[in-house]
Amino acid sequence: MSDTTEHPGLLIVLVGPSGVGKSTIAKRLQEETGIRYAISATTRTELPGDDKGKKYEYVGTDEF
Repeated sequence: MSDTTEHPGLLIVLVGPSGVGKSTIAKRLQEETGIRYAISATTRTELPGDDKGKKYEYVGTDEF
């Protein structure tokens, strides 16, 4: 992961159940490669603790 070459249009999708380390991997990729993190949109209501390292845009189903 030492290659810091930018890749325009490269999309990396991290998928997995809650608690498997998606945010940890995303942070590590950002630190080592300089990639940017995209904010997720969700229609669910905000849960206690959601602000701890996670970035969500809470929207209604109509807006989504």
